[in-house]
Amino acid sequence: MTRLRLSTDHRRLPIVSVALAFMLATLVIASVVSAHVVQVTTAIDIADIKSPHDFERALQDAVEDAANGAIAFEPAVVALTGMRIVGDRVLVGVLFADEAGKQMLEALDQGTDGSDTPDDEQGVKTTTTKTEI
Repeated sequence: MTRLRLSTDHRRLPIVSVALAFMLATLVIASVVSAHVVQVTTAIDIADIKSPHDFERALQDAVEDAANGAIAFEPAVVALTGMRIVGDRVLVGVLFADEAGKQMLEALDQGTDGSDTPDDEQGVKTTTTKTEI
């Protein structure tokens, strides 16, 4: 009885093919799923603030500085996520998202993220306040 022997190169062909297909799929998925969502914490010194208008202007300046210094994309969504007073400073959380990030956040807000878990069981509730820069 004769047996067909594959050379070493032919035995490796399926492994190389699978590895190549995996790398190609990884590259395709990485380029398709591209959304930017960034949370930045900035501080406002409130020692010199005398009126609500001054605070509003200081908050707007802090958000603009964060947008210019912390992110490298054009935000489609800017949302305040929280504030905390620490001494004579107000720490402000600001969320920035590009257009793809905005769509992703809207899908999560509507509960269409693909999970079967109800919003009450996830433990995270999103609240956003949109502002213009």
